[in-house]
Amino acid sequence: MSIRHRMASYWAEIKYIASCGTFADKAALLKATVRHHSANWTRQGRDDNSLFKLNLGDGEVVMRSAGGDLSSFFEVIGERAYDIPAEYLDPATVRTIVDCGAHLGFSAIFFARKYPQARIVALEPNPTNFSLLCRNVAAFKRITPVQACVTGQSGTVMISTAGAGDSHRIVETGGLAVEGMTIAEICTRFGIETIDLLKMDIEGGEAEVFANGIDGNIRALVMELHRGIGYEYERFVRDAAPRTVSRAKALDIVWALPAT
Repeated sequence: MSIRHRMASYWAEIKYIASCGTFADKAALLKATVRHHSANWTRQGRDDNSLFKLNLGDGEVVMRSAGGDLSSFFEVIGERAYDIPAEYLDPATVRTIVDCGAHLGFSAIFFARKYPQARIVALEPNPTNFSLLCRNVAAFKRITPVQACVTGQSGTVMISTAGAGDSHRIVETGGLAVEGMTIAEICTRFGIETIDLLKMDIEGGEAEVFANGIDGNIRALVMELHRGIGYEYERFVRDAAPRTVSRAKALDIVWALPAT
């Protein structure tokens, strides 16, 4: 990340902190943010798994002091990374959302706020993340947490949680066994006829999911492409065909977040 982008990111964080509810909330988030960046700069304390709480007004979220939790929070809640303009997806028409790679529940909470009539199925395979996800979305009865990952083919898969404590990748051997579900199986299990919004941030697993096809009626898709894992936007366009794919709109459709 360039210095310019880094400073812009810091400024966005400061503005969000200033907008938080009580003085105590602002102070807690500022302290955690400074601690987070200090750990990254000095490379000390980056494995600190102590938790801190933040009151969002309509619920409380818990996250780890180090790792990527805070960055994810600012991206999803602060910068509204998944905010699809109403002209492309009218909130009044959204009834069902499937959140694949729900992490600690920040995206599910954002969707619950933006789409007040939607029920949300939130999938997260990492057991530590899943425990925090359940805790964070407890106040939102329309969110259903599921400990599983979306895959191109059904069956048990192995995930590696080595390295960053908040991430995971599917591996051939030596990982943690978790349930793998296709989009079609998710729809069947939860009685979904139409997915109004499918969100995917699955650490490169999108390559397999799209290569094996996506069954079901999906109105809109928002996802993060993972350049470093070999899944580029151009390949995504090919895999998503014959759907109309656009970086700029999400109806009929795909809304693709910038590759990372």
